[in-house]
This record gives sequence, C-alpha cells and structure tokens, in this order.
Amino acid sequence: MEDSQTSEAEYIRRFNDGYILAKTMDKLSAELSKSKSQSPAFLAMQDGRNQYLSEKQREKLPMWLKKDSTQLKTRSFARDKGKSNDPER
Repeated sequence: MEDSQTSEAEYIRRFNDGYILAKTMDKLSAELSKSKSQSPAFLAMQDGRNQYLSEKQREKLPMWLKKDSTQLKTRSFARDKGKSNDPER
C-alpha cells in the first residue's frame, strides 16, 4: 500500500514539475517533450505539460465556450410556454 502511495506522490510531483516547466520555460519544455523516453517520471512531466497547454488554449476561447455545458440552462421560449409537444389530432 505504501509503495502505491509513494508512486502516486512521485507522479504528482513530476506532473507539477512538468506544469511549472511548461509555464516558465516553454521552449525548454517543448524540446523535452520531443524525447522518446517512456519512464513513468517523464510521462508524468509530459502530462503536466499537456495540462498546462490545454488550460492555456482554453483561456483563448470566448466566454460562452468556457462555460461547463452541465451548467448551461436550457432555454424556454415564450411562444412555447403552455403548449405540449404532442400535436392534437
């Protein structure tokens, strides 16, 4: 169990390292991301970099696209109020 916690803590630390590296030294981060390494530490750093890049890209979106779709309210149109969806036959 402790080994699992250690590896999870190591992943989080490397993830944060990758995030901060991408935020502060973007050119170095881009060069490192081209590496073919498949070590767990390196993959965690790549995940952190990718998270930063996706957040940076999301900031460029217009406000109406930034909203979480689950928070958007369904519209009710005034002309449809009081009417049922079933046609009368």
